[in-house]
Amino acid sequence: MADILKLSTPKGKFIYPHLNNPDTKFNADGLFHVKLSLSSEASENLIKKLEEEATKSFNNFKEAGGKSLTKADYPWKLEEDTGNYIFNFKLNHKAKSRKTGNEWEQKPIVYDSELKPFDMKINIWGGTQGKISFEVNPWNVSGKAGISLRLKAVQIIDLVEGNSGDGSQFGFTQEEGYVMTNDSIETNEDINDQDDF
Repeated sequence: MADILKLSTPKGKFIYPHLNNPDTKFNADGLFHVKLSLSSEASENLIKKLEEEATKSFNNFKEAGGKSLTKADYPWKLEEDTGNYIFNFKLNHKAKSRKTGNEWEQKPIVYDSELKPFDMKINIWGGTQGKISFEVNPWNVSGKAGISLRLKAVQIIDLVEGNSGDGSQFGFTQEEGYVMTNDSIETNEDINDQDDF
């Protein structure tokens, strides 16, 4: 068996991360996944390595008897409006050995910026900045061959937790106008604490 290529990404922005718990919406066995947004410049070396690996994998499958194979889409795409590349990383929560039939559960390892274990009681939300370690997984199914990016570990560098993200995640930008202050918050709390008459 060929050696599995293991890589890690530069720092980028997480999109729709499912890292705390597996996503069971479309997969009853659960799927950990995250998309990573990287600038064109930051993506350049990574894409070069992945394209080389995808070509090598495709040629290997073809030489092994898959003469009518076609190339599958890459697990990344260009986001036209930003010029960034969006990479798609996945890890099945439940896995099964084809040879032995043995089953096991797996999940990504998550570290903080100092490489200490991350407290998984803290929810990791979109907008978080971090790096991703992954394996390049060649596949050949139904006449198509390609690669997937198997999520293995994550480093959280700038955390967005729960609703702590600012309004930019909804497309808002800062404007001149009303600004919430501590006095405003206290006044609202005082009003809410008053008894009804």
